[in-house]
Amino acid sequence: MDKRNRGFTLVELLVVIGIIAVLISILLPSLNRARRAANNVACLSNMKQMGLAMAMYTNANKGSLPWSYYYEATNPGDLSTDWTVLLLNTLNGKGNRYIDQERDAGTRKLFIDKDTIDVPASIGMTVHYAAHPRLMPTGPLTPDPAVAGPPGGVRVPSKITRVKRSAEIVLIMDSAQVAENEWRSISTAWCIDGHQYDGYGIGVANASLLLEDSPNANNAQSIDPGPNVEAATIWNNDAAGSIRWRHMANNSANFLFVDGHAESRKLKKASVGGVGGQCDLLKSNVNTTLSYK
Repeated sequence: MDKRNRGFTLVELLVVIGIIAVLISILLPSLNRARRAANNVACLSNMKQMGLAMAMYTNANKGSLPWSYYYEATNPGDLSTDWTVLLLNTLNGKGNRYIDQERDAGTRKLFIDKDTIDVPASIGMTVHYAAHPRLMPTGPLTPDPAVAGPPGGVRVPSKITRVKRSAEIVLIMDSAQVAENEWRSISTAWCIDGHQYDGYGIGVANASLLLEDSPNANNAQSIDPGPNVEAATIWNNDAAGSIRWRHMANNSANFLFVDGHAESRKLKKASVGGVGGQCDLLKSNVNTTLSYK
């Protein structure tokens, strides 16, 4: 009797490899779905923490929401700020300007989403979320002809208690990244619902005035979800300042609402040139009447 060790034949080896390949093909989609679901939960957790920080901020500032971005012309590199920095100052007390919070990798993880493009380490103030442009406008105080406000049409952050239907109105949302030399971010969703809030770019004029009493509001309809791509430039681009439906294989986005809860909404079809898009976020979720008192 031949007592020599008998190895695998080539046919047996190929059968084992084939079985492993079949198992991988069966398990991989499930693993991908599990990873996407975990990333989505992590994003929602970030947003809930932002909601808590936002409540702390408004309590400390007589009910006022923060600026989405505030540009200090005299020394913009050091003295400008945005809502993420203002919230961080509420949490860590290090200061409310970029220079105070720059490259604080630990606390800034709150504003980093896992379903995004990696950014160079040299970019210290990355944010993957954007603020509602009416509730949290861009400063300093500048005229906005689309908003009926105090003399001169000055934009100011809204008082959180004056926001109607707080459980329905979005405050913070997933947003597109912008590539200009390096990947950077936009802190204001000025293209939400296809409306170029600051008057730039290719958006359809008066597509949505983001006002509850606007004759063009059509609150029961889907908003324009945007092209759902990363933006090539900040200016003249309908992706910059838009919602980025990046979760669950580019089919959903997450939203923090004014009342502090966070939830996912689904993308049905991205828009092309501001036309033809459909999603589960309605105009009633973004159109809001502001009070400047």
